[in-house]
Amino acid sequence: MSHPDEPTIMKRRTIVKTTLIVGLLALVSLGLIIGCGLGSQQYYREKYSPVEVDSTPINEPGSIIVQEQTEGHTCGYHALSSIYQAHGLDPQTMNLRFRLGVDKPAVPFDNETLGSIHPDIYRVGRQDGFVLTALEPDVEESKTKLCQHGDRGLYTLTLIRRKENGNLHWIVLGRCHGGAVDVYDSLYPEPYQENIDDYFQNNILSLITVEPSQDTQSTVTSSHMDGIEEMNRVRKRISSKED
Repeated sequence: MSHPDEPTIMKRRTIVKTTLIVGLLALVSLGLIIGCGLGSQQYYREKYSPVEVDSTPINEPGSIIVQEQTEGHTCGYHALSSIYQAHGLDPQTMNLRFRLGVDKPAVPFDNETLGSIHPDIYRVGRQDGFVLTALEPDVEESKTKLCQHGDRGLYTLTLIRRKENGNLHWIVLGRCHGGAVDVYDSLYPEPYQENIDDYFQNNILSLITVEPSQDTQSTVTSSHMDGIEEMNRVRKRISSKED
């Protein structure tokens, strides 16, 4: 009897945990469960509340300054934080780490589910003056949209499977140059480039363009549900790549 290799086992675990997270967050977003290891009502009131400071991002961002990641679960925080900084926002003043829920497991008592997930990213980004739009990695047109977004000096928050070990990892994509795209990765001190076609085919699981806007009215529930839908699409993409 053959045994699955470690990457296959990791993929299956990822699919199962993503499915659990999607289900739990749907219930939390609808207000159906609070507590039971997820957090108190006070915790969620504070986490879901927008900050009481000026959160108007500048329209023309500066260059991304890569933030060094020293903890295993903070790639999403660093990726989004670097976009905030490029748009003139201070992540600490915005209480970004807490509001993203980086340090509380998405699945109760499972520290492997620490980190940033789509529903929190959608909610926080919209509260802070950004429009977040998901692109479909399996659609050829998304490559053009990604590059057009980058040509405007804007950035795309991106979830990938790392080439080195298959782990899920958040990065930022910028401008395109011919057949390559600029990558800002918290595990590397300097930006690097990846072949767009190869990256789309083999590594990219989720693309979220980030753009400042004066019209970002959205409820917590609607933002969470949009994020849950994208998480579910990611789960299906992971599953399809395994088949």
